[in-house]
Amino acid sequence: MAIVGIDLGTTSSAIAISDGRSTRLIPDSFGRTILPSLAVIQDDGQFFVGHEAVTEARKYSGRNLTIGSLKRTMERQKEFRCGNARTSPQLLSALILAELKLQAEMYLGEEVTKAVIAVPANFGFYQRQFTKEAALIAGMTPVRILNEATAAVCALTSKSDQRVIAADLGGGTFDVSAIEYGDGVFEVKAAGGDDRLGGEDFTDVLTKIILKKAANDFNITAAQNDPLTMRRIKDVAEESKLLLSGSESVEVRVPYIKTYRDKLENILCTVSRAEFEAECAPFPRRMEKIIDQVLHEAGLAPTQATIWLLGNASRMPAISRHLQRKFSVKPPSLSDLKTSVALGAAKVGAWLAGMEKNLLLLDVTPHSLGIPTRDGDFESLIEKNTTIPTKTTKTFVTASDNQTSISIPILEEAERESESHRVIGTLKMENIPARRAGVQNIEVDFDVDFNNILHVSAKAEGFDAKRKSAWNIFSKKKTEIPRWEGKTVQVTCNGLELSNETLNKYHFFVQRWIQQRRKRWPD
Repeated sequence: MAIVGIDLGTTSSAIAISDGRSTRLIPDSFGRTILPSLAVIQDDGQFFVGHEAVTEARKYSGRNLTIGSLKRTMERQKEFRCGNARTSPQLLSALILAELKLQAEMYLGEEVTKAVIAVPANFGFYQRQFTKEAALIAGMTPVRILNEATAAVCALTSKSDQRVIAADLGGGTFDVSAIEYGDGVFEVKAAGGDDRLGGEDFTDVLTKIILKKAANDFNITAAQNDPLTMRRIKDVAEESKLLLSGSESVEVRVPYIKTYRDKLENILCTVSRAEFEAECAPFPRRMEKIIDQVLHEAGLAPTQATIWLLGNASRMPAISRHLQRKFSVKPPSLSDLKTSVALGAAKVGAWLAGMEKNLLLLDVTPHSLGIPTRDGDFESLIEKNTTIPTKTTKTFVTASDNQTSISIPILEEAERESESHRVIGTLKMENIPARRAGVQNIEVDFDVDFNNILHVSAKAEGFDAKRKSAWNIFSKKKTEIPRWEGKTVQVTCNGLELSNETLNKYHFFVQRWIQQRRKRWPD
């Protein structure tokens, strides 16, 4: 059975298949290979995703909630509400994955149960765990959760040995990987990124420019407080942003918006590329800083690697112009932008299925993982950019006499000095043998799998393996001291990991949704 490759993007998604000889995108029944990563919830409880969600969102009926940029919400516990309908990022992402799954099954004529899913390199523990949960809810086993930039390089490489910096600016994230490849081996040397930098941030800047220009003509405060009106203005800003990539200026038109006292007004203004780029100037500088960091961590000078610009947002001229001042930059082609991540994920899927022989993928951890020290510092057990899978063991001792329990926060190191380390779980052990401080040993294992998901376990050193006799000096009676069997315990996730009950409930909902979708298939 084939393993499909999925690019689960912030603004759009795609699915592909490879048989080891050729790799291709899978179209839907209308021949479309790109699925909008958009969800709409109506107040009557109906859900729409993809192209149908775009249609529903543009009705501006006030009866629905439009949700985009799901990848930006998959790092924290969040609930979306519309009327009596309630849902989570995992469920909405699962519906998008289910739509892609149906698309592939219709095209291939067989059930699709396994997938390689590409995510930003900077995704941490929670985001990868949420992605895994979304796939399981959709009825697919994620055999590999792969970094997007790595997937793109797998799809685009030539036969000659190369060093590249894959810089993928998507709709919601900026993803950078330093990769060396040759003879079918893809070795990631370093990875980084920013999950708060993408094409949508440029759209938000253009939206603010439009609102500022409109405010010169009439009172637009009411429009800014109306979600439906702001949705319309942002849609026009997105279209205008694309036009500015090929034009020096664009005329913006947003008809019939509600302003002061529900008066209908028209927004009509001209935005030049120069003023748009001036407002967006901090973004290319942030990109440059991240590329510099990845080069440094990979031990490379700017002249030792070519920057591959990937992602639809990379088409903006200001980005390549800014980066070319310092780096050797390969401008993106339209085919690379729209297909490379999904095709690369499919190629890895063929490798995992045994159909792609000449491929070996060595990826790395995106963050350092560890625990807090007594003085509050961060002690790393697994360093950032360690090749995965990897495992390390550290032995601790109890800190006080007769200590019978421990609680150790598991930390993901912060990328920026201004941020605190993220607590991704707490390792808890109870009923540890009571001994003097510093005597009882506790072994903690940090194990990062191929999906860059951390598994933590621990065991406490017991007494002698056999039952041991001891004399009670008070009663003068001989007693048996049983050996304490140190139990292996898994890391808990502070309530941010879905319970089995919730996973099953979501899975049942999505399977029912899939059955309803299948009824629309042609015979």
